[in-house]
Amino acid sequence: MFNKQALIDAFVVRPPAPPAPTPGLYNFQREEDGLVGRYHLRVERDGSGLLLANAKASCLLSVTGVLAAKLLLEGQPQKKVVRVLERNYRGADSAKLKQDVEEVAQTLWQMIRPGRRFPTLDLDDHRAPDAWRQLSAPMCADVEVGSAETGRAIVDQLCALAVPQVVFVVPHSSDPKALVELVEHAEDVGLISGARARASDLQRDGLIDDLAKAGLDHLDIFYASSESAYHDVMLGSGDWNKANKCFEAVKAKEIYAVAVVPLVERHLEDLLAIVEKLRANAVEHAVVYALVSTTGGSGALNPDGLPQMVSVVEEVAEQTGSNSMLWAPPVELSPGQHLPHAMQAGPRAVGQGCVRVTANGELIPAAGPTRSVGNLLSGDWAALWGNPVFKPWREGTALAGRCDICTGMATCVAGCPKDPATWARSGGDA
Repeated sequence: MFNKQALIDAFVVRPPAPPAPTPGLYNFQREEDGLVGRYHLRVERDGSGLLLANAKASCLLSVTGVLAAKLLLEGQPQKKVVRVLERNYRGADSAKLKQDVEEVAQTLWQMIRPGRRFPTLDLDDHRAPDAWRQLSAPMCADVEVGSAETGRAIVDQLCALAVPQVVFVVPHSSDPKALVELVEHAEDVGLISGARARASDLQRDGLIDDLAKAGLDHLDIFYASSESAYHDVMLGSGDWNKANKCFEAVKAKEIYAVAVVPLVERHLEDLLAIVEKLRANAVEHAVVYALVSTTGGSGALNPDGLPQMVSVVEEVAEQTGSNSMLWAPPVELSPGQHLPHAMQAGPRAVGQGCVRVTANGELIPAAGPTRSVGNLLSGDWAALWGNPVFKPWREGTALAGRCDICTGMATCVAGCPKDPATWARSGGDA
């Protein structure tokens, strides 16, 4: 029987399929329906990827999803992207590839819709759903602000490692000029930039305006209570009013506002009031971090109370219709440390797959003892990332299982919140 397609395949010279994207960080800007999307696509060594949009939305992509996303962000039409995938993955179901490309295209649009914080999703149907991605570097670095010169070197190294996001941690005595310079430099090299601070440390005249001009993507402001009295005791006299004014100023400058909410015993009862107060200030997103004490009497949470706190966070998120409360690793109070000091220090890093970098470049994991694994500026990255503490992110270790006591809690996938290994601790053994 005459086979027309076989004849075409035999004599028609087809363009070669493009290779998979080289591992690294790719930046794109795209406009759709009047909305501008700023995308960061990090391609991992195994071909999978992490996609971020407008500094607030993220999703995980499969190998095929990475190629589809890159081509779409480069402006290729969906039909052409499907043809490219057919050439790259001969024998794959064409209808399924078309569906996958449509899903990626819809994801790119959904990620930049106003008011949406896209959850981290895995657009991949062939990898086991119970494994972490094999990351080549952290997803974000929380960098302490010191000298502008050293800070720029740290930012350059993070960029070279394809770390897509940096959050500048602002100490009480930091130089506002250095902060502005570092934000500007991070934006110049194409990274997402954020800053985390008490409102009282942002009071220099014109600072928020300068940060907006420098290109700051998000500003994370501490918010300890819906009531000024408790907040001010913990974070400084007058800080509550300053925080509310900061949220107003940030909104006016079109910087993304994030509340940094410490979780202590009293918040088992009044977290909802805090979230409602924040929403009244048009703040829809929060980083929450539990303060833990094994000795009691400080107002911090007892370790046994952590599962209840996690449940409260999830219930409040569901009740308010918010999927925008990010759980940072709990912080253990060191012996003799007062609660206000621990509260003002904040979380070590925004998530388990992130790192802390000191002002002189020391690299500290998000959880475990406060101990450097080496210096980001002088150490060999393969050796630094090869440290055993990063194994779950480096080697795709299976996710933690859920127990019968706390079934269904989302944070359990990064380890039991009652396990000290998941806390940011002041000392002790790893």
